[in-house]
Amino acid sequence: MSGTVTALGSALLGLTACVLVGGVSQAATEDARASAAADLAALAAADAHRGAPGNGGRTGAVDPCPLAASVAARNGTQLAECTVEDSGSVRVTVTSERLFGITARTESRAGPPGDSGLPSSPVSPGPPQDAAPEPSAVSPRDSEPSVPGDRPG
Repeated sequence: MSGTVTALGSALLGLTACVLVGGVSQAATEDARASAAADLAALAAADAHRGAPGNGGRTGAVDPCPLAASVAARNGTQLAECTVEDSGSVRVTVTSERLFGITARTESRAGPPGDSGLPSSPVSPGPPQDAAPEPSAVSPRDSEPSVPGDRPG
């Protein structure tokens, strides 16, 4: 009887571990999907705001937030927030329902080329690049291994 109880306990423990690993895996997958959706929505909205070509054949700047909502929906998330900043960048926040009804929020920001949104700092040129090494003063004949009596005298 005790062997049966031990086997059932071990099976239950293994099943619980599998469910936990599956839940963590699902959450990580959802997080990556939501993050990608937020990035795509922000990029599309920033391009629409600056009037980049490819906005459904329209030319000129268009309202970026409806486009961000459409891109988010096509990627399985909902647009929760959309803000156009003074710099021309667009910040979007999307929500995604995860396993067991937990709602996650993911934020992304995109802007015109060259706008990192970070304070500018000088770029270090890195270590100096040395020129090609100067040829050695050793002749090829001197660098060959010598065996006594092998050289002409």
